[in-house]
Formats: sequence, C-alpha cells, structure tokens
Amino acid sequence: MPSTNRLDRLGTLARRLPFPLEDFDAVNRTFCRWAARREDADLELLEVWLYCYVQRFVVVRLLHLGPLGAGETDRIIGQIYDRAREFDKVAEPERFTHWLSVVCKNTYLNALRRRYQPAALDEDALLDNPVDAEPGLYEMDRAHLRHALAEAFRALPQSLRDVARMRLLEQRPYDEIAEATGHPLPTVRTYAAKAVRRLREDPNLRATGEALGLLPAE
Repeated sequence: MPSTNRLDRLGTLARRLPFPLEDFDAVNRTFCRWAARREDADLELLEVWLYCYVQRFVVVRLLHLGPLGAGETDRIIGQIYDRAREFDKVAEPERFTHWLSVVCKNTYLNALRRRYQPAALDEDALLDNPVDAEPGLYEMDRAHLRHALAEAFRALPQSLRDVARMRLLEQRPYDEIAEATGHPLPTVRTYAAKAVRRLREDPNLRATGEALGLLPAE
C-alpha cells in the first residue's frame, strides 16, 4: 500500500530526530528556544519534526477513509503544512503542539469538505474506527491527550496529585490510598473529589479535549 510505504519512510526520517515524534514536551522546548533565539539549527529541527508530524497526521486518517490519489493526498498535506508553518502566529510558544493539533484538525476537515458533498462528510465518522487505535482516537491524538493530562496533573498541589495519581491512574481503593498517604479516609475522598474538579476545570486539558472532538466547544 502506498500509504503504508509512506509511513515506513516517515518512520525512518523520524528516527533521525533527537526525540520521539510524540515527545511534545521536547518539541515545545525546542519551539520556545527558537522563538527566543531564532537560531537556524532549532528551525531546521522543527521543520523536520513538523514534516513528519503533518504527513503522519494525514496519512493515518486517510488509511480508513478510502483511497485518494497521491497528488490529492499531497495537496491536503501541503495545505496543512503551509498553515502549520506560520510559526509567528503562535501566541503561546510553550503550547506550540496544542496550537498545532487544532490547526491540523481544522485544516484537514476543511480540505475534506471541499472534496466531498456536505451530506457525505460525517465528522464523527472521521474520528471513528482509526487503524490500530481505540475508538475515536488516533495514536497522535492519544499522545496529545496524555501530554495535556500530564500537564494538568503537574499543576495540582502535591497532596492532591498523589491522591489523584493513585485513585485515577492506578485505580487504587480509597482505604489503600489512606494507608499509603497517612491521611484519614474522609480526607482522601475529599482530596480525590477536589482533584477531579480541578482536572475538569483545567483550561489546557479542556482545550485539548475540544480540539480532539472529545468535548463540546464552549
């Protein structure tokens, strides 16, 4: 399959990067460094990463949508790349990868709207049944979600973070958490509830959920 061959070539190129394609913390640090110093080495690194990211973003989504000509696939990739390459429009350099995820999704859907009749384009269908992924999420989307969740956890106070990690990520029972932390059981329940509330209200986590279509936009 041409798309599979393209992914194989992208994998070879991505392995030349100094960090994994899904290491959004490293990408954001590189973008912040470039935004501050404008050094060619950082720009070249960002452009290689962006080339791999955008191609993979499009190709993986098109694998289950149906065959497109190589020229049309390249046209969609080019549209997204040109829009994503507008680095000076990034208002928050430390959140570059989040900005990029929104740009990629919106530009991709707009490109498909121009190809298909509106009645034939179901955005929900485009997010469902991805190749080798849980329903509704692609591999890179899951990476974005994990990154946003990790940032939201880091923003929690230490006392809430420990309880949230054990309860929400490790799914440990309250009495076991109380024993591990030394907190009374009612305190553990209170901390867990506070952590959940803060995570739900975290603006970056919510924005990522909206960008991936997991939450309705406000």
